Amino acid sequence: MLTITNTCCDEIGNWDKHLGGLINIYFGVRMEGKIGQLQYSLKNFTELTEEEKGMVLDWRNSKRIRSKMINQEIIKKEDHWQWLAGLKERMDCLYFLAYIEGIARGVIDFTEIDIEKKEAFSGLYIGQRDDIGFGAVLSCIMGKYFFQEMNMDVMKALVLKTNNRAYLYNIHCGMLDCPRYSSEEYHCLYLDKKHWLEARALEEDFIERMV
Repeated sequence: MLTITNTCCDEIGNWDKHLGGLINIYFGVRMEGKIGQLQYSLKNFTELTEEEKGMVLDWRNSKRIRSKMINQEIIKKEDHWQWLAGLKERMDCLYFLAYIEGIARGVIDFTEIDIEKKEAFSGLYIGQRDDIGFGAVLSCIMGKYFFQEMNMDVMKALVLKTNNRAYLYNIHCGMLDCPRYSSEEYHCLYLDKKHWLEARALEEDFIERMV
């Protein structure tokens, strides 16, 4: 497991944009760990095989997932491949394919990453309908990676107002409404490190009972 320390962050400096892809070098390596009794690993989108790229695209374009996205248009294969190739030079985002017990279960992402303010937007989705129960596991993994490995302070999320189930789940996990940045279309939520630490034990206890 990679542990990002404050010293390491200081050595990175100001994260000048001409150092394209640096964020993937420091924060984007493969990570492995356990949540409860479940073994998991995160694989950076920059390392996906051709088969994994196609699988992620199929997931993303499915009506079940696409209907919960801010951008609900179907993505073409050539556009998806081009976007994936460009991630190596991006300074503002990280995307991971999440494996649980050796099986690809979903996607975790961090966008609009601001290292100086130590905040970013987060998102996740479950690949297969039958794996919906793994949402709590992915949420726990996402928080652990964000607050511990990346050493960030504030995690934000946008949730469509039509996706009430996701909204209520995020509130249950300790996220707070941020009406100032919400719109008629979506809720803006946030979770700081203090509230994450308070909610973490309850979330991991739930996962222990689930498995």
